[in-house]
Amino acid sequence: MLDIARAEITNGIWLCRNCHKVVDRDAPAHPADLLFSWRADHERYVLGNLGSASDRVRPEANPSYLSEFDGYPPVVKRILLDKPLGWEWRLTAELLRYLNGPVLKRLNDLRGGYYTVPSTHIDDADAISWVNSQLHEMQKLVQPMSKVLDRLTASWGELGEPGDLTEIHHSCLLLRDALNRAVQHEEQIWFVDIASDYQHLADLLRDVIGSQIGQFETLPDSLYEVVALIAGDHPGTKEAPHIIERTLTFTLPEKWENQFTKEMRRIVHKNGGQVGGKTMSGFWSTFWTIAFIVLLIIVIF
Repeated sequence: MLDIARAEITNGIWLCRNCHKVVDRDAPAHPADLLFSWRADHERYVLGNLGSASDRVRPEANPSYLSEFDGYPPVVKRILLDKPLGWEWRLTAELLRYLNGPVLKRLNDLRGGYYTVPSTHIDDADAISWVNSQLHEMQKLVQPMSKVLDRLTASWGELGEPGDLTEIHHSCLLLRDALNRAVQHEEQIWFVDIASDYQHLADLLRDVIGSQIGQFETLPDSLYEVVALIAGDHPGTKEAPHIIERTLTFTLPEKWENQFTKEMRRIVHKNGGQVGGKTMSGFWSTFWTIAFIVLLIIVIF
């Protein structure tokens, strides 16, 4: 967690000096969920015993949409209740951290070789078709991510207008699903049983997408950096808003295309100009390559 997020009032709890020391000295015994629970219990106590008649019923009058976030980290509901400055970006950051965390952890475990799944066997006659299908699948995986980020940006609202909570949540769920499909695709490539002649091609396909989607892990911190700028000095005005761009660039590894083309030519030559019983004439034009797909998140003040 960045210092700006840790210092937020939404993330705060008020303790006496003695209790403050106890919590700080034994953090494992006082996880965030426990501290948020203490805060919620204390707020209910204060409203019920010290507040007005309307204050006493306020806890029961919480917005119905909060139930949509049952099971989410307490800070999510806290942001929705407090609605601090820049709540749209704060909420997005916490949703992305919570929803994408398990998916990105699974990707890192896959890349580190910490688990395995049953391998899929590919016959020699189907090997090139399998390689081609993986390339096209990569294209299909990346395009929705760009659209979802555009939708997420729009969900934050026009300049001076509040964001759309439902759209923010839905966009974050869509992004989680897109990342999950990307990791599943990586698993298909990592755990494949293919003839040795085609193994190098399969190895070249490994981690082409996985190495790129790791960029999404940094988005929550980037959004909190935006929040810090909102709360401080920035050159933006209503007439001339300040625009921040966070760019995610999807590109192929260095020299990947040359290596892939060289390996394909070796296989074609070895098979006398045919692979899997099919001529290679015009085959290259059907191959899709990943090239500098740029995803933008634009925040306007």
